[in-house]
Amino acid sequence: MKKTFLLLLLLLGVQSLKAVDVVEVNFPDSKNLETEWLGNIFGINPGDTFSTVSIEQGLERLYSSGFFVEKPTSETITNDGNVIINIRFKEFPIIESIVLEGIEWIDPLMVLNSITVKEGFILNTNELMESYRIIKAKYAESGYPWIFNESESLNWESKTLTIKFIEPLFGDVVFEGLMNTNPDALKRFLWMEKGDPITYSAIQLELKDLYGTKLFSSVPEVRIQLPEKDENLPYFDIVYSLTEAEKTANLLFGAFYGDTSGLGGYISYREDNFRGNAVSLGTTLSYGDRGSSYDVSYKDDSYKDTRLSLSSRIFDTDRNIIFYEEPTDPNYNFASKGGEISLGKRVDRMTRLDFTLHSSENDYALDSGDDICTSNPTVDCGDLLAEKGILRGDLNSISLGYTKDTRFNPFDPTDDATYYSFSIEHGFDSSEESFGFTKYSYDLRKYKQLKNPEFLLAGRYKVGKIDGDAPSTRRFWTGGSSSLRGYDLGEQKGNYQSLLNLELRWHKEDTPWSAALFADYGSSSNESSALSFENAMMSYGVGVRFSIGFFGIAPVRFDLAFSPDLDDTKFHFSVGHMF
Repeated sequence: MKKTFLLLLLLLGVQSLKAVDVVEVNFPDSKNLETEWLGNIFGINPGDTFSTVSIEQGLERLYSSGFFVEKPTSETITNDGNVIINIRFKEFPIIESIVLEGIEWIDPLMVLNSITVKEGFILNTNELMESYRIIKAKYAESGYPWIFNESESLNWESKTLTIKFIEPLFGDVVFEGLMNTNPDALKRFLWMEKGDPITYSAIQLELKDLYGTKLFSSVPEVRIQLPEKDENLPYFDIVYSLTEAEKTANLLFGAFYGDTSGLGGYISYREDNFRGNAVSLGTTLSYGDRGSSYDVSYKDDSYKDTRLSLSSRIFDTDRNIIFYEEPTDPNYNFASKGGEISLGKRVDRMTRLDFTLHSSENDYALDSGDDICTSNPTVDCGDLLAEKGILRGDLNSISLGYTKDTRFNPFDPTDDATYYSFSIEHGFDSSEESFGFTKYSYDLRKYKQLKNPEFLLAGRYKVGKIDGDAPSTRRFWTGGSSSLRGYDLGEQKGNYQSLLNLELRWHKEDTPWSAALFADYGSSSNESSALSFENAMMSYGVGVRFSIGFFGIAPVRFDLAFSPDLDDTKFHFSVGHMF
């Protein structure tokens, strides 16, 4: 009897542990979706073992497919120990019409043809998200990096999908991170006005203007800020995150040495954020075996909240002038004392016009050797002195200049860009003791990033001419750290000049130093043949640049140049690229 009872209990236990099978899976709410496809996505088929975990995973897969308004649910019916599963859901309809609202900056028809949500197909939220990505990419390709999807709505009766976009317009500017600079002073440098479209190019140019103030140690970061109230749409604030430079007051110096010119250099102190108002004050003292000078300057790039810049300077120079045309030419001390004032007008973010008034007294005195007039008694003294720029008198001139600069960082260009300027200076011959001349100058610079972005090819072409008698300070000088690096400062000078400079610059990202190979070719003389590089000099060499915060945002430059004509080398140290 006991054995029979135990056997019965064992049989009952085995029956209770028997797996429950799924005998049927139904999708009663399906209208447009095929049941076979639904079954494959759900992943549970008749004959499979019943599992609540498998059902939950299947419901997640269905919802992730993007065709359902809400996550599907399941109903289970037990029949003779087996289970029937019914999946309940609300699927999206077949879209009959798509309406795009708020798209004005790009072609709406192009957008409709590009997006993956299509009329005549079942609405799918995954495709809708992909369509938003495509639309934002189309805006970005057209120069609009920010576009916002305000809302989407579905009319179930008409099967119409309406998508509303917000094309952001500029509202105001917000500066983050300012400690020493007046925000209103920075706003003077920015061009965007309320209601302007927020475009990639506009933001880049605003960043260029901010970085060009030399008040920040890095290019500002930017984002746009949603308005606090919906009624302020579509106006967005642009937020600039700024890192102020540790020092806006910079002490700069440079030096050179030449067999003929001797030792020389300069020291300069400049404050670029005077009283926090982005106004520059500076003074420069140059010194050396050939004389000395000082220069005091003031500059406000946005005078009294206008697009006008105002600058002024006074100077006093007394230096030795060496003439290389003839070995027997004497040396003279040349003195110039005076001042100038300049007004600049920004036509747009890249273009400016400049107007300068200059007035100075100029004199000379024999330093060594025989007076050039005494040693050449058969030549008209005045003509001979004028030919060599040894002139005494007043210089009163007016200058007009035009400049266009597409460089994002003018202090250390790294991308494709162009810079060119043209200027005319006219000296008024108002008396026998004043200079009458007209000087024309043209400067073109090109920058091309090579296939390897660490390399930049940079070139400069300068040409100029002077009609009339101009003092030596106004003539074209060729030689030295800013023109022909294998020669002394002023190796050649005259009323005509042509100059070519070429540099291959290498700069690895996130490193403070860079290197350059360079070649210089040019000439200056009183003959117009200099414009075609007749008697041109050449030099080439290698240079290293370091970015040192003490010197500001421009790199420190070391150049070692060789001149094949002289079979000699020159070493130059300065701040900033030559061009």
